Amino acid sequence: MEASQDRNRQLQPDASWARLLRDLSRCGRLAQRALSSQLDSALSASQAALLWTCREMESHEASQLELARRMGMSPAQISSLVEELRRRELLVSERCPQDRRRQTWRLTASGQQIVCSLDEQLEAWSAACGDQLGDTTIHEMLRGLQALETLLNRLPDVPAETHVRRGAAA
Repeated sequence: MEASQDRNRQLQPDASWARLLRDLSRCGRLAQRALSSQLDSALSASQAALLWTCREMESHEASQLELARRMGMSPAQISSLVEELRRRELLVSERCPQDRRRQTWRLTASGQQIVCSLDEQLEAWSAACGDQLGDTTIHEMLRGLQALETLLNRLPDVPAETHVRRGAAA
């Protein structure tokens, strides 16, 4: 009986980590919804976030892989977003001078105008959020998220399926 309980404890994640992951996921979805409700444009929240990320990275080479890493999305998701924004002439691709195989992305003049418009649309909303939370809390949350991201990026990949399926032979 004790061996079975020990095994069950080993298979169950620590409740605080499970709660943290659940709450982060929920907050991410809520933030996406809140962002979408504030945007007076034909862009999705993900498209807007990609444009903001490209602006953030304008002094760096923003490859699709780097964009995926920064946004926490798969390369396939980024590829789809980049292609749509390229088609709408908000992003343009360039070849890296040092490595012609490498493609990077930057905002077009239209893309820069859209990002400035998005900034204006969100100014009052973000000020209201900042007023409610306060600068100290926002900075603490950012530091905590950065520490968590650093930790998670250092962990070895864990196989998606680490348990025996019900009904499968053991």
